[in-house]
Parts: sequence; structure tokens; C-alpha cells
Amino acid sequence: MDDIRDFIKGYIEKNGKLPQGVTLADDFDYSRTGAIDSVGMFKFIVTLERKYDVEIPDENITSPGFTTIGGLSAVIQNLIADR
Repeated sequence: MDDIRDFIKGYIEKNGKLPQGVTLADDFDYSRTGAIDSVGMFKFIVTLERKYDVEIPDENITSPGFTTIGGLSAVIQNLIADR
């Protein structure tokens, strides 16, 4: 799961609008902080789905933990395991 987490962190660092001095820990909420906006979220989800060959269901996207690095990593890991 570390490779998934690392990919997510790298994507946010490269494409997000991070507040200065922020550390990307597992509980970092990239949506609430504005690091990834609504348009960026769509691109982010598509990127994750393509990279990990999964389809993220709407119920996962709207779950509270989805917008944290750790929560999103767990969602992707579970989807891969369920294939």
C-alpha cells in the first residue's frame, strides 16, 4: 500500500495547490484544504482509475475518508484486492 500512498502524495505535490509548509501525512485532507479542487478531483480520480485499473464507485467518492491520503490509499487497495 506504500506505493499507492506514495503515488497519491506525488500526484498532490505535483498537481495540487498546497499551503506553504504542509506535510502530506495520511490524515491530510486534500479536498478540505483546497489542495485539489473539484475539477482537479475529477482528473485525480481518472488518473487513479487508469493507473490501478479500478473503477471507484460513487459511494467511495462521497465517503468521509476518501479525501485523506490514508483513506484514499485504503479505498484503492480494497478495490485492487476485490478484483
